[in-house]
Amino acid sequence: FEIAASIMVTPNLLNAGEMISVNIAGNNQSKYDVKLFDMSGKMISQQAGNSRMQIATARLRKGMYIVSVRNQFEANSFRVMVP
Repeated sequence: FEIAASIMVTPNLLNAGEMISVNIAGNNQSKYDVKLFDMSGKMISQQAGNSRMQIATARLRKGMYIVSVRNQFEANSFRVMVP
């Protein structure tokens, strides 16, 4: 039995070179896959962990991106923007 975790992705409006932080609170014994996609669906980065992760954004162009956070029980997507 898995209790849903609280997932927070910050910031959603990035400054140049700022890291995207992914914080997973709650019953996070399972591994989460965190992926960053551009709006065309191309995967930019991928990593796995179970509580805190950071995504480097130094090479991102201006635009909207999707951060996908999923494990075997749940999947969440968050939008972030590079102005």
